[in-house]
Amino acid sequence: MQWGGNEHMDKKKAQSALESVLYRVRKTNHELGGKFPYWADSNTGKWNTTEDGNWCAGHWITLLWLTAEYTDNIEEKAKLQVAAREYTHKMKQSMDKFKTSLFAGLNFNMAGFQGYDFSGDRELFGLGFTGADIVMNLYNEHSQQIASGIYVIEGPQHELTGDVSGKGWGWVTSGYETSAVDSAHAAIPVLLRAYKESGNLKFRDTALSHLEIYLKRFIRDDGSTRQLVQFDPVTGKVIQEYKNLSSNVNGCWARGFGWCVSGLSEVWNNIPADRFLFALESLAGYYTKNSNEDLVPCWDMSLKAESGEPRDTSCAVLVAYGLLKLEGDNDRIKKLRALGESILDSLVDGYLVSEEDEKRGMLLHGCYSRPKQYAVDNELIWSAYYLAFALDACLKK
Repeated sequence: MQWGGNEHMDKKKAQSALESVLYRVRKTNHELGGKFPYWADSNTGKWNTTEDGNWCAGHWITLLWLTAEYTDNIEEKAKLQVAAREYTHKMKQSMDKFKTSLFAGLNFNMAGFQGYDFSGDRELFGLGFTGADIVMNLYNEHSQQIASGIYVIEGPQHELTGDVSGKGWGWVTSGYETSAVDSAHAAIPVLLRAYKESGNLKFRDTALSHLEIYLKRFIRDDGSTRQLVQFDPVTGKVIQEYKNLSSNVNGCWARGFGWCVSGLSEVWNNIPADRFLFALESLAGYYTKNSNEDLVPCWDMSLKAESGEPRDTSCAVLVAYGLLKLEGDNDRIKKLRALGESILDSLVDGYLVSEEDEKRGMLLHGCYSRPKQYAVDNELIWSAYYLAFALDACLKK
């Protein structure tokens, strides 16, 4: 399968798709009574919820800010803005849970720095820096890696950090001795934003140090990605590789691959060094070779559609989002953005519910955790975020 080309998503289609996604956001905000959406049943549209947003609170909060921006009715706009602030307050009440996890970087970048971009609220600006400081504390200078840290994930327990009890799912003994493929998206953007705002070189230098090892350790020669690597915290040497969310140790966890693409696109936009563009091209080549005909891969990208395994639209939308956000006008960038548009076009045509019914705005066929048999064919809140912002990017370019 060739990638790139000159395809451009029709803006009327993008506008209509975004209206459907934002309709879903407004409806969800009205129905949930202050609880955070997590994943939804594909047949009924009913959300499974959490009290504090768990690891993906920032996705929902920033979706509310974006929806408010696209809302003309003054009263409705104000309600959405108030909801975004209230959900941010709830997330901050779980601050102790975030202090040991790179998810602070992910969530506080979104609810903090992005929330500030929408609102101008300096308190949210400060929250972004809190996320950057927590990520800095997770950096291990011996391994030159930002550790995953410890965080108990709602649903498939120990998804990222491994099973510290020895009785559940996962092998890794300590999150402070592991680094993950999703660190490119969860940890690096908040550091780069903190550097941009403060000029403090410690944020940029830590990001670059991590990325120097990350490119070698997590992106294989064929463009696929590894999920988890355990390192010795004293010597920094690699102990072994793990695969809690892929089909085997040589597999390629699709959502993690998407995190890698979206994270490296943000890196390129801040530090346009050729090694980052080369990595993105390698990832794009693997994606097109290992996706299905509609450019939506299975949950593990080493698997094909004929395997009967679930597809994962959350991977596809992460890749589309990352590629569409790339900045620059050279032919290599244009080719990558064209692939992003092709993926987004396929998602809108084949996976987004656009009909005027109760499920309008749902992005179907997201796979949270196939190994744990948890939400394997569902709507996922983080997918809604990346879909909305990918469509927003199409409309604003």
